[in-house]
Amino acid sequence: MKKYKLIIFDLDGTLLDSLEGIGAAMNAVLAGHGLPGHTKEEYRYFVGNGLKKLAERALPAEVFASEGIHPYYEELVKAYEIYYKEGLGLYPGIAGLLDRLTAAGYLLAVNSNKIEHMTKKIAADYLAGWSWTAVCGATEQLPIKPSPAGAQKIMAMAGVTSAETLYIGDSEVDMATAKNAGVDSAFVSWGFRRLADLEKAGAEMTYIIDRPEQLTALLAREPAGQ
Repeated sequence: MKKYKLIIFDLDGTLLDSLEGIGAAMNAVLAGHGLPGHTKEEYRYFVGNGLKKLAERALPAEVFASEGIHPYYEELVKAYEIYYKEGLGLYPGIAGLLDRLTAAGYLLAVNSNKIEHMTKKIAADYLAGWSWTAVCGATEQLPIKPSPAGAQKIMAMAGVTSAETLYIGDSEVDMATAKNAGVDSAFVSWGFRRLADLEKAGAEMTYIIDRPEQLTALLAREPAGQ
């Protein structure tokens, strides 16, 4: 009997490399207002808390202070639907990992801070080869991560306990989400944040994964649940 029954994945920076499209969308909004854009490396630290927070971080402080976020956020939502496919794709090894997890009988789910209709759209385009217990994005009714609400909703849908759930992500937001939900966590080092960033932020994690195949090996070593 496996210790874990449900594996919840973050989407951006964990399953999919989406940074280029996110940056392109925000830079298009900024350029439309005559404001300077940002590099891909800068966007690495702007993402993780949803598009609204991304827009806040990308705007010059004086613009945000004087005009607020609303018009820029609304433009970003529309721009992202145009630019999201730029550079978008599964990280190397993810397809094989999902194949192995599916074959081993794990339930799989996605919990993202991306707007829900885009989360589902991207999942339909890039993750349709696997069965998902739930694909949850940001909605007005569901608080975004690090709130545990999304993870708790998914566990309820899957009919599993927190002890039977493993949360996988690439940021301090994901690790905090797992902690708040009372589940074990695995940080993946191939995503948007670096291990040093999480350590600096004081993030707590159960496991550190450097390559997708390491997760399969880790799960095979885990003692059975009681």
